[in-house]
Amino acid sequence: MPSYGNIATCEAQGLIYMMGNGLAFCMNGILNIYYLCTLRYNMPEKTFRCYLEIPLFIVSLVTSITVPSATLLKQELLNPSPTAPFCVPNTYPLDCTKADNPECRGGGGRGAFGPLFYFTITFGFLTLMITMSLIVHSFYRNALSLRKALKDKPSQEIDAKYEAVKRAQETSSIVGRQAL
Repeated sequence: MPSYGNIATCEAQGLIYMMGNGLAFCMNGILNIYYLCTLRYNMPEKTFRCYLEIPLFIVSLVTSITVPSATLLKQELLNPSPTAPFCVPNTYPLDCTKADNPECRGGGGRGAFGPLFYFTITFGFLTLMITMSLIVHSFYRNALSLRKALKDKPSQEIDAKYEAVKRAQETSSIVGRQAL
């Protein structure tokens, strides 16, 4: 049977995997906040980049590195798993405890990692739901005010349509630049 590595390589692989997942999760949250700031609050891209993007990126990077390092390595939880092709937070051998097997790695349970994992998932989900709800609400509110303005003042219909098209073009160009 071929060798697949040792404890150090498994911990390195698992740690990089967990850090990458955490950072991707945080970057998705920053993107949601960016869309909220630009689409709902009309914040210029330069203002967002200077005052929000860099601090949020630094917090995301520090969190993505320190949390997995502190919780997973300290408790020896990064181990091979029979259900995943990479090292994940798991006991090794599977479902062992330190009382039954003194050579068990991570046998004290997931400890602080379990609640931290669920908090992170909940926080990310709530961030997504709140930011997207606020964005949808602002577009709905703008559409309603545009309809009301068109009913009240038909002479300004061309100006209102022009402003709406201009705003849509600016928004799409900002989103397009960020996507690239």
